[in-house]
Amino acid sequence: MLGKRLSDYGMLKEGSDTLRLGDIEGQDVVVNSATIHQGDKGEFVVMKVSLPDGAEVTVVTGGFLILDAIKAVKAEEGFPLGATFSKSGRTWVCE
Repeated sequence: MLGKRLSDYGMLKEGSDTLRLGDIEGQDVVVNSATIHQGDKGEFVVMKVSLPDGAEVTVVTGGFLILDAIKAVKAEEGFPLGATFSKSGRTWVCE
């Protein structure tokens, strides 16, 4: 068996300030800014988010509904804004 694993290179590490939407699910957060990037499997968004405790983190998602909402906010220069992320089945949604 090989000593190295793919996850050694491509997974979010514990203690990183980069989170997934699931890490902030159900929390009332403030999205301060966002950038849209092109990845191997399509577009994804990188958001700078303030958590309820005041911590500022980076959140990454490829969720298409979140991506569409962020595009609309960017078009209106609407940052910062509040948001609560949750899952509806397999799809990420925001309130």
